[in-house]
Amino acid sequence: MGGRMRPGAAVAVLLAGALTLSACGSSAKGSAASGKGSRTTVEVAGGLSDPTEEGVIKYVADSIAPSYGISVKFVPVDDGTALIKELDNGTSIDAAVLGYKPWIDSLDRSEGYHVSAVAPLFSQYWVFYSKKHASLKDLPDGATVAYRGDAAFYTGQFLLALQKLGVIGLDANRDPLTISTKDVTSNPKKLKFVSVQSAARALDDVDLAASQSTEFSLAGVPDTYEVAKVKNQDLFAKQLAVRADRVSEPGIQKVIKAFNDPRVGQWATKHYGNLVAPVRRTAG
Repeated sequence: MGGRMRPGAAVAVLLAGALTLSACGSSAKGSAASGKGSRTTVEVAGGLSDPTEEGVIKYVADSIAPSYGISVKFVPVDDGTALIKELDNGTSIDAAVLGYKPWIDSLDRSEGYHVSAVAPLFSQYWVFYSKKHASLKDLPDGATVAYRGDAAFYTGQFLLALQKLGVIGLDANRDPLTISTKDVTSNPKKLKFVSVQSAARALDDVDLAASQSTEFSLAGVPDTYEVAKVKNQDLFAKQLAVRADRVSEPGIQKVIKAFNDPRVGQWATKHYGNLVAPVRRTAG
């Protein structure tokens, strides 16, 4: 699969980025308003657990940001949960690349965060891997299917992908953010669904394992085991996010426009091969 960054290389790049930036320190809230020379510097964080986040930030920094009169500095953060907390705290970063808008919105409600998704970047695929069967048609009756289901919106993505592949039928009136296996209306093969935290680790023990494409890639699972994939809905796209009370700041507006540039999605889909897909966007 041409253009895909392999897990080992991705980790090496991530560690290099972390070491390079560790000596830079962090800026105070409002750093997007302070310029370096005549150019505004914006600190944008990405999670160390997903190399697509670092990759897209560095691409924008090198190839897009100068066109919008800003400098972008990548700041590595351990994971998505720590990332959104850091962004909401508002003392060390100006923006972040995060998971889905529904996830961000739900944490705003449940945790009292004030974070807004402002630019959809790209969508991941929902993929199906098997070491026992060459295709979905080969699945036996009663086959066990493990899927990443540690959050409700993962379950929705999994079920909607299976429906799109023609394997199951779903209640047409269900919200994709809250849909569950109870909403399966047709299951001809009587598949057994098992929610797991890591589909890649469950692969050896089940007939079929399903998750986002990046999970299998980062786990080093060969894509020769892939039997099907479906592009995620744009609802579940990776997002640039900022604190809600900073959206109108001039520096933040520039970084939103930079990440909304159509070249961002084009680069991501080319660079990461079949891991991600473009999304529809509205220029910010």
